[in-house]
Amino acid sequence: QIVSEDYVRDATTKHSDGGPPVNAGYGYQWWVGSTNPYSFFATGRNGQVIYIVPTENLVLTVSADYHPWESQKYFRDVLVPAAAKLSHSPLCAAQFD
Repeated sequence: QIVSEDYVRDATTKHSDGGPPVNAGYGYQWWVGSTNPYSFFATGRNGQVIYIVPTENLVLTVSADYHPWESQKYFRDVLVPAAAKLSHSPLCAAQFD
């Protein structure tokens, strides 16, 4: 393990109200709980997103050219429910070239 469990817990805890464009709380380089109170995510340039829901043992990544704040509805309404229906945990559910 590279960083301690305590650091990860602290980094993914809301330390400020964050704000636009995603209107979520902010920890240490992580946006916190905008679509699920137990989730956190990181965003990068042009829609690069890492979305984590520890209670579901779920990590989703998206690499696309769109705005990350628009992806929150997609994560909440499409990806998370689809992942919950899987009977196993695939390494990669889908890859689009």
